[in-house]
Amino acid sequence: MDTVNSSTSSSNTELETDTGAEPTAHSPRYTLLWLATLAATFAIFLGTSEALIRLHVEPNDLLLKHASLMSTSTSANAVFGDSHASLGFTGQPEFVNLAFPGENLRTIASKVEHYFSERSPGKVIFQLGPHQFSERRNSEFGLDYRNADWKPGASRALSAWYRPKVLNFWKVYLTGDEFRVNRALQTDGAQTVDTSLAEMPPSDRRTQAERTVTDQLPAAEPATSTAAQTAKSILSALISRGAEVCLVTFPVAPDQVAYAKRHPEIAATRRYIDELAHSLTLKRVDYWSAIQDYALFTNSDHLNALGASQLASMAVADCGFGQTEG
Repeated sequence: MDTVNSSTSSSNTELETDTGAEPTAHSPRYTLLWLATLAATFAIFLGTSEALIRLHVEPNDLLLKHASLMSTSTSANAVFGDSHASLGFTGQPEFVNLAFPGENLRTIASKVEHYFSERSPGKVIFQLGPHQFSERRNSEFGLDYRNADWKPGASRALSAWYRPKVLNFWKVYLTGDEFRVNRALQTDGAQTVDTSLAEMPPSDRRTQAERTVTDQLPAAEPATSTAAQTAKSILSALISRGAEVCLVTFPVAPDQVAYAKRHPEIAATRRYIDELAHSLTLKRVDYWSAIQDYALFTNSDHLNALGASQLASMAVADCGFGQTEG
């Protein structure tokens, strides 16, 4: 009996001290191995994401460059709006173009407050058109310029600016999509496009115009819309700060003008903008149907670079801001 017990005890000791055994899922060695693998994977992901952002994303990040311009510009004279003004106004040295594609009035409100928080406003060209009264456009806040962290920092992938978008960057890259944009950023902040709508077949122009009108229909009652309340707030704040404000509706191509006539809410919104300007004693310039030449548009509702230069000269003069060199 003693011999058997001794043999069994010896066998157990050998098993317990066998350093060559495979780690189990609950052993310290397994945990360390798992953590080391996880850390290595994260390091690789972080390093490759950093390279992706620096090589492909950042050079084409027009919003970051736009934000940088807001920080470095010293101009009291500014243009605010969305892509209509961003693509449609350039070449006026007195003005910085702070319009940016896709921004709704709530986002623009935060931008106006942020930009003029440390400077007094001068001459302001404020874009206001029917499409900006679309309830869909104003359903989300968008970027809050007052609290945005623009500085990417030493690590782009870990920065507040890029970190939330890293997975989407990889999706774009791995699916073969391009990070490059077709807009050229000008020194005054404008984003211009050289292509001409005149080169598009008439049937395609009409289809594009109809789709654009349908996608951007304004609220049926513009005076009581969210957009109206936001616009009033922005304009009242600018007036109280001593700004010279001119409300400008940018032009759309003839096909879009024609299709817009089928929707009375568009005409009603243009009338409301007139009334708003009158109630606040603001200069109002409406270029909605003023340009008939397709060669001055890049699509049904945006001017190209040539059209933007011409429109800017017209707007500065018509707003009573004096003619400047284009």
